[in-house]
Amino acid sequence: MRRLKTTVLDLPEKVESVINLELKAPWDQLYKKNHEQFSIQFGKNRATGNGWNSAEFFGDLVDLRQLCNHPALVMDDPGTKYSWTESSKIVNLVQDLKVFLRSGINGRAVIFSEFKRFLEM
Repeated sequence: MRRLKTTVLDLPEKVESVINLELKAPWDQLYKKNHEQFSIQFGKNRATGNGWNSAEFFGDLVDLRQLCNHPALVMDDPGTKYSWTESSKIVNLVQDLKVFLRSGINGRAVIFSEFKRFLEM
């Protein structure tokens, strides 16, 4: 069931901040490899004037984004167990939530993601 956050919660105005995080090893190398392959393939298609499959292009782009969230989102090895500590984003999120909870502020923390599987972790 898809619902809008405005329907579910009465939220204050959104506050955004950019936090740059490094991918943890070995996922940083996997990302660089996948990004390079993506760039080469897209570059070839542009240079030759050949059309490209938009579903494949955006699928590859989503895979790169998901790899930045957590490697388990793109790995195709169901028997492998991954830890939330392998994701720089989740580690940072947990640290921020701990600070928020210790602050004594009487409020709630709501976490949104475009990827349902990311939230299930």
